[in-house]
Amino acid sequence: MAGLAAPAIALIGLGAVAMFIGAGMLAPIVARPIAGTLGRPLAALLGTPGRLGRENSMRSPRRTAETAAALMVGLALVSTIAVIAASLSKSGTSSVDNAVTGDYIITSGSVSSSVPAVVSRIPGVAAVSTVYQGQFGLRGSLQSLTAVTPADLPRTVHLALTAGSGAPALNAGELLVDTTTASAKHLSVGSVVPVKFAQTGTSTMRIGGIFKANPLIGSYLTGAGFFLSHFNNPLPTAILVRAGPGASDVGKGLTDHLAAYPNGR
Repeated sequence: MAGLAAPAIALIGLGAVAMFIGAGMLAPIVARPIAGTLGRPLAALLGTPGRLGRENSMRSPRRTAETAAALMVGLALVSTIAVIAASLSKSGTSSVDNAVTGDYIITSGSVSSSVPAVVSRIPGVAAVSTVYQGQFGLRGSLQSLTAVTPADLPRTVHLALTAGSGAPALNAGELLVDTTTASAKHLSVGSVVPVKFAQTGTSTMRIGGIFKANPLIGSYLTGAGFFLSHFNNPLPTAILVRAGPGASDVGKGLTDHLAAYPNGR
């Protein structure tokens, strides 16, 4: 009760263990009267088999309690796994909802570069953003870099800026960083950092904005135009799609038009 009244996980765990021990100790005491009560209608309904089952359960209450305890542990494990699975599912859904404002995400690790143009021509599609991912060096350490086409960014990605600008900075080839990274690396809007790309070598990038943590974007974000100029023909890793108002057949249109691209889902 104390653990439920206050955020004390240790007390809740201790209470759960104590409840299991207490149930195991008390089960033999209550097994006989419970078996007698619950078994009475079964004995009347099933006749001799029901009567024998009732008497066997009452004859050895400890054995009956041990059997029930095994069933109790099994049900507890199944319930625990179900709760964990539901929590993970809810957490994942919440993370996506907080990161993306689009209605559909097309992804499979890498998608054909022709897919964005195909998707943009589907009736009912109002906005399409193409996402790329790669690696680059920043201040001598290897980091993951995400890039996105800036045109429809506000309608497909939830980019909560705390400083600087979003699409204008991406169009200008600037770098956006999340608040945690900016604080840890002492970066602010206007800072210029040394970067290195495998295809084009060393350069510098200006910090154009700082955004709140977004699980889709990661720590570093730039515009697709800048990204494509420093990587050799990269394939999109995701395509974000926003349906227009009142559009109801976009999902079917995506399925039909992407049938030729089995690696996209």
